[in-house]
Amino acid sequence: MEYQEYISLLEAFQLSLTAENDPEVNKIVEQINETIAHLKTGKYHAMALT
Repeated sequence: MEYQEYISLLEAFQLSLTAENDPEVNKIVEQINETIAHLKTGKYHAMALT
């Protein structure tokens, strides 16, 4: 899978979670945002994604 595909999947997952008004879910959304940002900047290119 290419990184853009990972980003697209994460963005779709993020959108599905944003409807929740749960503090724990909001933490997950924040982590997804950070991961997407790192993927876009290339920070995780040397790491294996699972």
